[in-house]
Amino acid sequence: MATAACIALSFVVGGVAYALLGVHESYPGTHQSGPLGEWFGATAFRWDSEWYLRITDHGYNEIRLAFFPLYPLLASALGAPIGSPAVAGLLVSVAATFAALLVLHRLTELELGGAAASRAVWIVALFPTGVFLPAVMTEALFLALTVGSIYSARLGRWGWAVGLAAAAALTRNTGVLLIVPIVLLYLYGPRADRAPVPKQAGWSPRFPVRRDLVLLAAVPLACAGFLAYGWASTGDALASLHAQDEVWDRQVDVPLAATWLAAEDAIEAVGDLATGPGLGRAVAYGDPTYVSLRALREFAWLVFAAVALVGACRRLPPAYGVYAGLAMLVPLSAPAPDDPLTSFSRYLLVLFPLHMWLAGWASTRARLAGVLVPSVLLFVLYAVELANGRWV
Repeated sequence: MATAACIALSFVVGGVAYALLGVHESYPGTHQSGPLGEWFGATAFRWDSEWYLRITDHGYNEIRLAFFPLYPLLASALGAPIGSPAVAGLLVSVAATFAALLVLHRLTELELGGAAASRAVWIVALFPTGVFLPAVMTEALFLALTVGSIYSARLGRWGWAVGLAAAAALTRNTGVLLIVPIVLLYLYGPRADRAPVPKQAGWSPRFPVRRDLVLLAAVPLACAGFLAYGWASTGDALASLHAQDEVWDRQVDVPLAATWLAAEDAIEAVGDLATGPGLGRAVAYGDPTYVSLRALREFAWLVFAAVALVGACRRLPPAYGVYAGLAMLVPLSAPAPDDPLTSFSRYLLVLFPLHMWLAGWASTRARLAGVLVPSVLLFVLYAVELANGRWV
């Protein structure tokens, strides 16, 4: 039900907005997906989807190495028999959305109970950037793999946990971070496959170290394999990271550098809205009022992320909060100077520990409505912005 609501809201709102006021551009994928291609394309074939479809059609070059290979490989493999990588990409994303929400329900039920599990599914499905789940992008696949990996580790199924984590590391570079929560669950639990030893003082593991821990090497090796491919293709061992810098101006900076830049932008936006446009970097990106409001909205996401991270660390096992914190640290330490929180709300979509905490917190009807109502409104806004060709 939640999956259907997410897909319907994304395509219907995006399609209507596209028909009424959207930017009518032909994105890659629209010509491959039949008479409804333009309608689906309002949200499904925007921005990063163009890069993935170029990879399926033409393979990698130096710039496309910014995008990891599992998603385009799946779209190509499924697209070959049906004759359309774009349609195949949609099918992969829809199936991954269903799988991600199903496993998220089971994981949340394990940690917080059945009622919170149902709320978590709806919170993720109707999260504002949930508009990207059924799109030709990696959000749904990455979410399914990361939730599946942690759920498998929680059950003590280490082969599955490592295999899914390795697949996540071939979907996005941050997938390699899964090795940290898997190690924490392996050593300290909670885990369902065996009873822990009596609690020891300090950092002594509560579970014995066994030979199967060596399987974890597959996670960084998967990521390193793609980097090695880029090295062999371009002569640059860090070609994937350099492509991010060259095209999207993402630069590795001091930890949490994006937070200070975003705070400066938010302060500047308040001044611009109160007194008129200034000369700051935000004005260079288009309509000053829109960009100022966007800067405030993105900073609000940063505040939400900080609150939710604290909540996750307090309510869930330590491995969950550690993973969410590390995954947030990556984009916050490699900002684009002119748009330090670019795509940050999309990164939050796949950080399931934050949504699990929010589901636990929203235990009354009033709290749940306070979460879902503004979430759906922002979901609609983001779909309309995509139809208008704006970056979300």
